[in-house]
Amino acid sequence: MKKLFTSRLLALGLVAIVCLTSAIALSPVCLADRGSSASPALPANREPSIQELLEQSIRQHHERHKNLAPLMMPHKPQPVVFPARRVKAEKPFNDGLTAMYRQNYKQAARNLGRAVRIDPSYEKAWMFQGDAYMELGNYQQAIASYDKAIERHKTFSRLYTSRGKAYAAAGKYQEAIADYDRALEVYPEDPTPYYYRGRASYQLGDYDGADRDWQGAIDRFWKFYQAYQARADMRLKRGDLAGALADYQAGIDYAKGDRNSAVASYFQGQIAQIQQQTNFLAQASSSQTAISSHPVQAGAILSKLGNYSQVLEGLWKRVLQIPAG
Repeated sequence: MKKLFTSRLLALGLVAIVCLTSAIALSPVCLADRGSSASPALPANREPSIQELLEQSIRQHHERHKNLAPLMMPHKPQPVVFPARRVKAEKPFNDGLTAMYRQNYKQAARNLGRAVRIDPSYEKAWMFQGDAYMELGNYQQAIASYDKAIERHKTFSRLYTSRGKAYAAAGKYQEAIADYDRALEVYPEDPTPYYYRGRASYQLGDYDGADRDWQGAIDRFWKFYQAYQARADMRLKRGDLAGALADYQAGIDYAKGDRNSAVASYFQGQIAQIQQQTNFLAQASSSQTAISSHPVQAGAILSKLGNYSQVLEGLWKRVLQIPAG
């Protein structure tokens, strides 16, 4: 019984070795290398033993795969080597970012200034220095810092948008619009340049252009509640109560979702005011009693809507009703 078990075990081992050897021999690498390397020949006058077959298979496998060893080694990425001045500028750069985080913008500007003096090609240091000057209200210095950053990185849309904001803050709206245009050329799907270009167009009196730009910002990011607010404020000033109400109602949920309670409260107040004005005008349209009974309120509402002639007419009628003396 024991001999029968041993013989079966040896037979199974032999079958496994033969299968392994056949699989290796039929592999593409082995087929390509077949004939290029010779394995030791077995004596022709006897059957090979299991140990000899195993050793022969191992030798053949090693011989056929020795040329693949360098290719199978794990790839080690080469480290990025920065110039010595960039390494030296890292500490003041990081100190500047820390000061920005702590809202110490004067210290941030100084630290980032040290970084760019050490490495004038450090575009990120120039960019964040411009941001620090913007927070300090030094718009010309901010523009100069953004100029340096753009010289070194001409395909970064954020730099053009930031410089455009600095131009707009300095009252140079045409220059600001040119920078927003350039930002959109670099990255047309960025909603931020649309929003700020709309604000600049509004300052120049181009209300239709502002409306289109704010819609462009919303089309690219539907939760852009700042664009809803800007357009609603403009529509309210131009007497479009329905359009303003729609924008305030659309933006309030997004402001709440962004946890901006101040903007959400502003939206809520504007919605309540518009609804009050709408109700008052509905009463006034059916009867002149509302205007004659509340001339000051009616005048304030109508003046916001641009109906100045109706305001003067209502107030003049009120004056005539005041007894003489």
